[in-house]
Amino acid sequence: MEEYKQAKEKGEELPFLTDHDVIQRNHQFLRESSSPASSEAQQALQLYDSLYKELCVADLAAYRQGRIGLRWRTQEEVLAGKGDQVCANLHCGAQSRKALEVNFAYTEMGERKNALVQVHLCRKCKHRLCHARRVSQK
Repeated sequence: MEEYKQAKEKGEELPFLTDHDVIQRNHQFLRESSSPASSEAQQALQLYDSLYKELCVADLAAYRQGRIGLRWRTQEEVLAGKGDQVCANLHCGAQSRKALEVNFAYTEMGERKNALVQVHLCRKCKHRLCHARRVSQK
């Protein structure tokens, strides 16, 4: 395990792939209904199927640079009310008041894609999201 950590810190290639490496390599934010060919793609599909894809959670830590991150909620976040009753920003715990439908533009596997997603944010985080949008359009 120690060899793995040292190799990862140095950026060296490992002779094997971890589960995280496999999922990261085969990740897709939105998937079409096609059966995966490889066992690696099947593993990524299992993770995708375990996510709750009604609402997103957001990482607005770098909103001043025009960068935000969106991802689907996990089971723990659904049970805790994150993104539904509680603000969807990962760094906020306020009660959410505003449901927004956001056009999420992203690049995946070298291809530019768009998705309409719902995010529940408090007033303060809503302004952060709008600020990130204004910065990225400049």
